[in-house]
Amino acid sequence: GSDIAAIEGMKEIFKQSKNVKMDFEFAPHMAKGFGSDPVEFIESIEKLGFEFFENARYDTKPNPLHPNQVKKYAHENIHTHLLIIKK
Repeated sequence: GSDIAAIEGMKEIFKQSKNVKMDFEFAPHMAKGFGSDPVEFIESIEKLGFEFFENARYDTKPNPLHPNQVKKYAHENIHTHLLIIKK
């Protein structure tokens, strides 16, 4: 839940940086408990030029995810691990 809050605090760094990759837990129900809106978070990360990948199992290659799918996860409170890569 606090992963989203931490990443939101890093937006200025992301704006100034290239080749950024970050793997984090995406737990929408927990993020809401910390006062974060997971859908707004996804939209802001997308605007910064990131692509989304599901990294639920570390022994397989991450699967690309369209931002709308990640938003669906947020609405349905689906817990997963995401990898974001700045384009």
